[in-house]
Amino acid sequence: MNNPLISDYIDAINSAEDNFEELSYLRPVWDDEGLPVMTRGNFAVVFKMGNVQSGKFYADNVYYCRIKLLWK
Repeated sequence: MNNPLISDYIDAINSAEDNFEELSYLRPVWDDEGLPVMTRGNFAVVFKMGNVQSGKFYADNVYYCRIKLLWK
């Protein structure tokens, strides 16, 4: 099984109201270039999401590669 690409997550974030079952009130925050505000590291990408009901901001953290746990 292949892991999702970051572009797959971006596509899902673009339609958050359809793709988030319980958090459908969250919407991505867009930058000046029309892309979702995000940051990524070795294993995950974090999207900045805005709550359309309260105006608060949240982080949506998703993993895009498998990580091998080195501890038990």
